[in-house]
Amino acid sequence: MKRNHLGAALLLISLLCAAWNPTSLRAQDTAPAKPAAVDPEKAALIRQVIDATGAPAAATENIAAAIEKARAESPELPEVFWQRLLGKIDPKEIFELIVPIYDAHYTKAEIQALLEFYRSPAGKKFLVEMPKANAEIDAAFESIATKIGLSLLEELGDQIVLPEEAKETEEAPVPKP
Repeated sequence: MKRNHLGAALLLISLLCAAWNPTSLRAQDTAPAKPAAVDPEKAALIRQVIDATGAPAAATENIAAAIEKARAESPELPEVFWQRLLGKIDPKEIFELIVPIYDAHYTKAEIQALLEFYRSPAGKKFLVEMPKANAEIDAAFESIATKIGLSLLEELGDQIVLPEEAKETEEAPVPKP
């Protein structure tokens, strides 16, 4: 197997692991947390928070979908690669990596509060509605960006040559005098 395909597959896996949150919140650039022994009681609460969010099921679905997309984009890789890749990814193992990260960022009391929230009617609704709301927010931002972009193109007029226009200009036959 070519090295660049393996690197792409490993990058895909790491991106999938980083995007486990079913609420689709954007990740921030941070240094990786150093694994440390987590209080077993706090670790159990963290696992309950992870389960309460529905993240394990969502991660399994997202991983399978991402692998299907990668499979379509890399048809040169054999089917056995994709089958084995899917078989080797264990969402529970991924979530075990999250336990010390949550431990580093949240107190036991905060973890308990999160768990109570996610189990409450408002928390359950948040988990259902937040992905929908984020999709609508993304669409609204895209609409605004498109509107601004078109306005700027109109405002700047002929100061901007779009790639299609440049290509047409290069390919157009030059009339001889």
